[in-house]
Amino acid sequence: MYFVGIGTQDRAACEEPKRAAYLRMTALQLKGEIGLSNRPVSYGTPLGRLTSVGPHLVRIRKRGDRLSFEIDADNDGPSPDDMQRTIPSLREFVPVLHEKNTHLFFGGAARLRSLSFQID
Repeated sequence: MYFVGIGTQDRAACEEPKRAAYLRMTALQLKGEIGLSNRPVSYGTPLGRLTSVGPHLVRIRKRGDRLSFEIDADNDGPSPDDMQRTIPSLREFVPVLHEKNTHLFFGGAARLRSLSFQID
């Protein structure tokens, strides 16, 4: 299981985040499930399943209080297996978050091939 998201994840912790909005994903051998969650040990809102080992492209876009997660399964451009979910209000989804405690994080057993940031 691995996760990627935005929130107050403790840098020393390897556990699932407690105050965050994140994608919780399992390996293909464990059904490849993906869900959008705001609490540990929960898939929250199911988004779908991965059907191959990847690589997969995950985008996190934050504009104001609006937060979007996009998964391009297999990183092959637009296709039917892609997933997307937008949270209209991050503060409603995770009330404890604000501009001074919200960080991008990655955790679990995923292997990152590359990472890039773009600030609009």
